[in-house]
Amino acid sequence: FFRHKTMQLLFPEEDVNQYINDPPKESGENTVVNGGGLVECTESSTENPGETGKVNHAQETHYNDEEDNELRQVTPLFSLIPRCFRFDNAPSEATGISIDYYARGHVVMSSLFLGPALLDLAREAAELNCTEDEEHGLRNCKIHGFLPSSLLSNIAILSGILGALSMPIVGAVVDHTDKRLEVAAVSAIYLAIVKGLEVLVGQNTWFMIAVFQVISSILYNIHATATYAYTSELTNDPNQQSSFNAHYNVVLYISMLVFLILVLGLAWFFQTDDLETARISQALTFAVSLGCFSIAWRFFFNPRPKLSQLQPGANLWTVGFSKTFSTFQRIAKHYRALSWAIGSMMFAEAAMAALSSIAVTYMKEVLDMGGNDVGMIFLIVLCMGIPGSYLGSFLSIQLGDPVRSALVCDVGFIATTTAASFFLTGPQNRDMAFIFAALWGLFLGWLPPVDTTLFMNLMPSDSRAELMGIMMFA
Repeated sequence: FFRHKTMQLLFPEEDVNQYINDPPKESGENTVVNGGGLVECTESSTENPGETGKVNHAQETHYNDEEDNELRQVTPLFSLIPRCFRFDNAPSEATGISIDYYARGHVVMSSLFLGPALLDLAREAAELNCTEDEEHGLRNCKIHGFLPSSLLSNIAILSGILGALSMPIVGAVVDHTDKRLEVAAVSAIYLAIVKGLEVLVGQNTWFMIAVFQVISSILYNIHATATYAYTSELTNDPNQQSSFNAHYNVVLYISMLVFLILVLGLAWFFQTDDLETARISQALTFAVSLGCFSIAWRFFFNPRPKLSQLQPGANLWTVGFSKTFSTFQRIAKHYRALSWAIGSMMFAEAAMAALSSIAVTYMKEVLDMGGNDVGMIFLIVLCMGIPGSYLGSFLSIQLGDPVRSALVCDVGFIATTTAASFFLTGPQNRDMAFIFAALWGLFLGWLPPVDTTLFMNLMPSDSRAELMGIMMFA
């Protein structure tokens, strides 16, 4: 429904098209169309707040060619970067983002093997605190007030809430200061360090590691918000932006695939249990993420000037929340297509993001799969995600716009997940999980680059980091 409303606003009758391409101008604002998306240049986006109509140079051109060429010349690693990561005819940040995505792929997948180990450890701890319900003949086994099977869901919920609350603050720092590079680099290094600490997972440390999972999720969201601000500035061409996003999604999936193959191979070679496999996965994540993050953010990214000035009396702690509220109002008033696109992403992305954490618990508790079996399932998901990413980009072009491509993806994902709920009912159906894994992988690889392309080409450019935070929140 939300996708359909977005299409109606993007490709409707002539009068609605005129409204979208020429939204009402408020006092003191100059609205232009840029690269297929609506760009609103306000007084707050100028170098001098008193001079209306002067666009911040960082917003208009985004990159200083001389600075970028100089960065390439003083970066001896540039020619050594593998071709699958390197962009020779694009800003150096394009290459840096590829390397960053490879590190993030390992970070994302590290929880896949840590999850089953945490469930086992929480269950063992809960067994020591069981109480008998004589009236109903049941055993009540809880730890820290919750069932052990709820651990991963609780981690996901807490991570989502705290991550969403941190994004407006991070967006304000990136938009209103020149600290974008520092925010992205420091959050990346801290994220790698936390992953290294998770190697200590065990019977006496499992709850601390669960807390680290929440912290790493928050750091990941902070880092991604700052990085997306760079991604949105790579180009104003919608087709080229779609190609960038599809490429990065493929790099992400290749990273995940390599990670799974290495961890499963080491687990098979050493015949490890779920806990030992989890430690191997966290050690590998620490080594790869620390190396890739260090190379990317040390050598391939330029600092960025502030995109807008803080208004008198405002501060970085609250301006993000107030600006997010006013941005939602502005989107609803002037950018109706973008508001419906955000609504569609809220449902579609939430369902797909929740699938990974829920699926691990479901396969462990209902299908009685071990950590290595869960790893094989997600190996299939990732293998299918690579062609899914290219399929999404291909259909966006063939169908005329990314909205229609996303709509087809949503319908397919809904149908597949609904069917899985009827067929995957117990250990006797575990073989069918591999079939559904292939379909899920196709849709999980398909949707993210399509939605990112759609959002980037609809959003105003004067609050890129803030709006990318809204996209992640959605």
